[in-house]
Amino acid sequence: TRDGTPTGPLRVPDYVMNFAKVLDRDGRPITRNGLFQLDWCDPALLRRETQVLAEVMRWLAAHDERQGRLSTVVGVQIENEPQVGKMQGKRMTERSHGPHAAAAFAAGRWTDDAAFTLDVMFRYIDGVARAVKQSDYSVWTRVNCWSKTTHPQPLIRHVEAARAAGGTAIDFEGPDVYQSEPGRLLASLGPWQTGK
Repeated sequence: TRDGTPTGPLRVPDYVMNFAKVLDRDGRPITRNGLFQLDWCDPALLRRETQVLAEVMRWLAAHDERQGRLSTVVGVQIENEPQVGKMQGKRMTERSHGPHAAAAFAAGRWTDDAAFTLDVMFRYIDGVARAVKQSDYSVWTRVNCWSKTTHPQPLIRHVEAARAAGGTAIDFEGPDVYQSEPGRLLASLGPWQTGK
């Protein structure tokens, strides 16, 4: 409908409904117009997404081999504007307070919600990207960022620190630029404008 309220069933596989949802401090799922956000601290969700992407990569490798072509797909965007605890329309919580997230927060002795959320985001995206890198169809991976949490410096620093410490499956990270005027476009690129 015009106000964004869904008019039919969610277009997601049924199995998705069984994974943990992001919960606010009061233990309620954050929702917007009947939609919800899955909790990236749920290890079952990461296993399932990794499994599905690995199957897609296996299919691509077999398809290319059958067709006698190589590298039909050159890269995979793992996430588009990832969020952990925030939905469009500003419905948000500082982090998930569900059981998986609470356990991870306590186990890591985190004290800062924003740092924890960034770490959850990186680890999840990196985990999914590993399905591409470990496949027989290894291509570049990227994540497209936007928001105060992910655009662009915090995630860049996290990815680059992981790269320096031994590696990451994320090859590229970049901003999702919503500008068409050249001056504003360049200004929105931040570190990419200077190459630093």
